[in-house]
Amino acid sequence: MAVGTDDEFGLLPRAVQVFDTAEVASKVLLTVEGGDHLGMYVGTSAQAAAVRAETVRFLDAALGPGGATSGQLVRSLEPTGDPSLVVTTSCAGAPSC
Repeated sequence: MAVGTDDEFGLLPRAVQVFDTAEVASKVLLTVEGGDHLGMYVGTSAQAAAVRAETVRFLDAALGPGGATSGQLVRSLEPTGDPSLVVTTSCAGAPSC
């Protein structure tokens, strides 16, 4: 899941809530500092290019043979291509990460 901190529809709190309550084995949240609702995906900025690159990296890892754990997803996403992108996982030291 990805969400911008400046989403004009106010989706940041909702996205965090969905992430926190989702009961799935593997999950990551990409928070984009200053990101809006759509421009952070389709814009021409370096940040938008980094969001697109992170999306591809996530899909490559998640859809690979056997899937991926949250820890594997995080390792495939970090370091991000832009300092404004923050990767969060549900791992919190869990052994499966």
